[in-house]
Amino acid sequence: MSSDYQALLERGRLFETGKSGFQRNYFKAYQNYEKVPPRIERGESYYRIGELLMEGDKFLSRDYNAAKSYYEEAGHFGHGEARYALGQMYEQGRGMDVDYANAKRYYHQALDVGYTEAAKDIGIMFLRAPPGVIYDLSRAKIYLERFEEHYVADAEVHIALGDYYRLSRGRDYISKASERYNKAIALNEGLGYYWIGQMWEQSSSPNLSKAVGYYQAGKALSSDAKCMWRLGQLHVSGQVLKKDIDAARILFVDAVRNGCEEAKKDLDKLDAKIAKGEPSHGDTVQAADVGSNDTPANPVDSEPSTINFQPLSWDRMRKSFEANGTINFQPLSWDRMRACFEANGAYKHEHEHEQEPNQTSTSSISETDDKLVKIIKLPANRDTNVTNFQVRSKINEQCPANPSKLVLQDSGNKSGRGYKFKTKADLQKQLKKANVSSPISPFQMLELSTALLQSNQAQITAALDTTNKALLKNTLSLTLKLNKLAIENEQSAAIIDSNNQDIAQKFDQVEESFEAKYKQVSQRLDVLEKESVEKDKTIASLISKLNTQSQQLDALMRSMERR
Repeated sequence: MSSDYQALLERGRLFETGKSGFQRNYFKAYQNYEKVPPRIERGESYYRIGELLMEGDKFLSRDYNAAKSYYEEAGHFGHGEARYALGQMYEQGRGMDVDYANAKRYYHQALDVGYTEAAKDIGIMFLRAPPGVIYDLSRAKIYLERFEEHYVADAEVHIALGDYYRLSRGRDYISKASERYNKAIALNEGLGYYWIGQMWEQSSSPNLSKAVGYYQAGKALSSDAKCMWRLGQLHVSGQVLKKDIDAARILFVDAVRNGCEEAKKDLDKLDAKIAKGEPSHGDTVQAADVGSNDTPANPVDSEPSTINFQPLSWDRMRKSFEANGTINFQPLSWDRMRACFEANGAYKHEHEHEQEPNQTSTSSISETDDKLVKIIKLPANRDTNVTNFQVRSKINEQCPANPSKLVLQDSGNKSGRGYKFKTKADLQKQLKKANVSSPISPFQMLELSTALLQSNQAQITAALDTTNKALLKNTLSLTLKLNKLAIENEQSAAIIDSNNQDIAQKFDQVEESFEAKYKQVSQRLDVLEKESVEKDKTIASLISKLNTQSQQLDALMRSMERR
């Protein structure tokens, strides 16, 4: 019987792994495991069922509660891996609330039945002291070393023992901790860089440049959350790395995503600073200058140059961030970027120089007036712009009453007397002042009104063009989406038709097979019925013969009695 159970277990494993020509199918594996009672091999079958339910596939849905029940049943029979799996469920909160105390209890139960891999988890719990577990360095070391007695230590164990030496501060603790951290780094898993960097920062002769080198290596190799967090702090403070609030925020966000809770507080503080509009960049040593030098380079002494703010495409911005070693690019709003530039004094909005369209008789008016702002801004490459310069020139040449005195003074001709208008209301106010000093004829006023109407018409035309382009773009986008949906619907209909045909064919095959088997069974029944009739006849004949012989025997007995 036990060989049959072993065969079922092996068959279940083949369905579970999909080896030896078997198709991977968790449901069939489940069916084979379920036929094996839990007393066989300390509940191995129930443990395997729990693993299937924890993972799930297209044949068997995931069910944490059912998996927990199977693990517990296997654990009752002394299955170490099942008890360890229960500890993992409680520690990771899979299908239940996180409960470190219960997780540690199951790890101890697994260790009691010889599953020594649980010693690592127990040691780390004593070292990290999550809620429900006491902090005990000495017991942490005992369990971690017990794990090393049976397994080759991985990077996580080396880091845990390095933390033990660093926190216990015993004899030669620096060298012992460094040895463990370096062993973790040598395994090339990306772990250990943060604590080596911390030791360079906190040593008797700190070297921030080397520390930053380790942080950057840990961030690049495995996205170490603590390395990201520390690099973000250095970007905020401007120590060694260039002060860059935006880069720091990206690093803090990535650190939080990778599970660094400490980075969340720094991220909140940084967002508060950004909301207040504090400068986002500074003049400290750049990250590219940090290498193997023992001392950081001197800050750049030059003042930041004034730049013209030009919108950048997302692709250009992403390439710029990635070139500086900042990965996981997060888009920034234009308002935040503008605030950063303004806070640095680096944003200067320069308007286009307004050219005089036609040569007029008013030679005293400056031909270039870059201080004035256009009343109406239309898209580039249009000839319908009506600028302040045009309107002012028109007013001055239409007022010959006092040609030596301009109605609208140029702001560049006489300091303190110039007037630059920005809105139509300002223009109308200036026209009223001009009308008082030099009355304008109705014809002249009509021309000025015509100029304003042309300006309004140009503005409306531009708005209509923009609206039409947007509508056309949206129409094209919707058309493409509708076409895509139509194609997908056709494909789905074709797939459904194909599936229906397959189902119909299979149904016909099943029906034909059923009819053939029914005929075979009917024929067999007929044969059996005939054989039964013949047997009945044979039995009747035998009974008849038996009766005849019985009568003959009775007659013989009577004749013998008479004699």
